Amino acid sequence: MEDDTDQSVRQGLGIIADGCTGQDAPSLLHGPVQSPASLPSGRLPADHGRQGIGRPHGGGGEAVREGRVTVGRDATLFYAPLPVLLFADSAFRSAFAIELADETSRLFYSDILACGRAARGERFAYRLYRSRVYITLGGILLYADNFRFAPQEDGADCEGFTQYEGYTHLGNYMLCHFPVREEDLRACFRPILDVHDCQAGLTRFGETNLCLKVLANGSEMLVALQARIKDFLRCA
Repeated sequence: MEDDTDQSVRQGLGIIADGCTGQDAPSLLHGPVQSPASLPSGRLPADHGRQGIGRPHGGGGEAVREGRVTVGRDATLFYAPLPVLLFADSAFRSAFAIELADETSRLFYSDILACGRAARGERFAYRLYRSRVYITLGGILLYADNFRFAPQEDGADCEGFTQYEGYTHLGNYMLCHFPVREEDLRACFRPILDVHDCQAGLTRFGETNLCLKVLANGSEMLVALQARIKDFLRCA
């Protein structure tokens, strides 16, 4: 059983989030992974656009994206929402909890974050980006990512060492329980990395899980990398 959540989740995440505050903020994606046979054409629509997070009306609010997913036995979930682009003075919080039933449950999770509308001179002009991802296996914590950028706070340096380091986009890709070798995955993404100005690091957690993080200039390369890894995993 495979669920391909390409660039939107149940057609709910490809959004312009402007004015979502407090109780008005949407809570998206809750429930088990369903068979793609129950969906039109067996998959959800692909859209290589981006999610624009605008400044809430009246100021002080934030957009919210939340989800809780269970990936059952022998099921596969590909989760790849649109790249997130935060406008000046905007705020965005994302929280996802993903439960893997057992070692036969496979997950590809990806997210891409821009520094802002760099072409307009908006680099880290937003107020807050907060993303929390928890992946559990049979109720036991497997992976946790607590990511927070607050560029307007005193002393914040989002451009510096260990942060974006002069790049404009960050891509994050997690692979759980796919039967692939680390060297084969490196051979998969190396042709894209070699022809772009970027930095990348691959980390193994557990015996069968990998996390790839990439700093780049522009979302096109990161979206292409996302698609290449997904195609590679489908053949695994």
